[in-house]
Amino acid sequence: MAGADLHGVRHSYAAPGRDAKIDWKTLSQRIGHADVAFTMKQYVQTDLEADRQVANTLAELILGGALGSIENPGSDVTGAVRAGEGPAA
Repeated sequence: MAGADLHGVRHSYAAPGRDAKIDWKTLSQRIGHADVAFTMKQYVQTDLEADRQVANTLAELILGGALGSIENPGSDVTGAVRAGEGPAA
């Protein structure tokens, strides 16, 4: 039973650390894991909103605003109209 309790303590420590974006190596060492990859496998979970933000950021970096121009001329990747471009007010 002690092993299960220790796991609970690690999880309660690691999950907030992950959410606070603490460096994975530091977090792994703090909770007593020898392998950072093991810690990441245990505690990395898909966050759909974070995934969406990453996708949008990467699209903007890769396409340099071209995606917004295709979808809505004069807008950035989020659809916001850039100053001085797009339909006249």
